[in-house]
Order: sequence, then structure tokens, then C-alpha cells
Amino acid sequence: MNAEASLSADRFLIPLLVLVGVAVSIWVIVQVLGTWRKHRKVREQGLPARAILLRSERTAMSSHQRPRYNHLLEVTLPDRPTYEVWVSDRFRDWNVRVFAPGLELDVRVDPTDAQRVAVMGPVVEQDLGQLAALLVGKPVSPPKDPVKSLADLQRLLGEGLITMDDFERKKAEILGRL
Repeated sequence: MNAEASLSADRFLIPLLVLVGVAVSIWVIVQVLGTWRKHRKVREQGLPARAILLRSERTAMSSHQRPRYNHLLEVTLPDRPTYEVWVSDRFRDWNVRVFAPGLELDVRVDPTDAQRVAVMGPVVEQDLGQLAALLVGKPVSPPKDPVKSLADLQRLLGEGLITMDDFERKKAEILGRL
């Protein structure tokens, strides 16, 4: 009779465990899809803002064999005080090649929850030449302001240090980087 009770319990326990496993799987899928939809909505309908990367910390999690990071951002919305927010994301989702504190990012902020932020990408396109210089340990110059470069070029022309052909060639090069 004891063996019969054990078989009866096994017949009941195994389907129950399968049912619990299916329920948990469905719950996880619903949570992931809900988070993805909210993130997509913020990317499409969020308030445009700027953010500065203050710090990045690698987490123990990964997605598609790529590590996930927690990023501390300083967010600035027009006509609102600056605030800090933690964002958990993968670097590759941001279209950024070089991550360093001070990186300025284009973000979108959920109008109903300012702590929900979606990173759109860097404000200024990153130069791969600077990345190569960083990798070999050479000093990296900050990106040049095209307006200042054009003013300097005009000054050189005015002082007779360059020819008009040099001026036009360099002006086209500067404008081509915009």
C-alpha cells in the first residue's frame, strides 16, 4: 500500500512541477516583453535630453554572450534641474565605440518616469583614429570646433600665411567633416 501511495504522489507531483515550470516561463516572457515594449516606447516618444556618462560598472549578467553594464548618467532636460540615473544596458546598443567618463550622449526620457532613460547614441560621432591612438597609448586631442577652425583659417589667409587655393581646399575639408 505504501508503494501505491508513492506512485500516486509521483503521478500528481510530476504534472504539478511541469505546470509550475510552464507558469514561471510564461511569467518571465511577459516581463521581458513588457520591459522591451516600455523601452521602445521611450525611444520613440520620450523627451529629448542630453546625458553625460559618469561611470560604468560591469554586472555579472550577460545577454547573447555580451556583458551587461550599469551606467551612471547625469541627465539634463531643458528647463529642468540636472539629475543622475542608473541605466542597465549593453554598450553595443548605444552605437558608441569608445566609452569613457565624460562621454556626451543623446537620450530620451520617459515623460511619466524621469528615471526611465533610453540612450540613442553619442552626441558627436566618434573618430576611429582617436580610438586607435588610445589603443597604442598616444595622447588624444579633443574634437576640433569647425567654427573655430574656419576662423583660424580665415585669419591665416588674412595674414598672408596661406594662399586662396590652400584656404579653399582646407575649408572644403573642414566642412566635409560636418
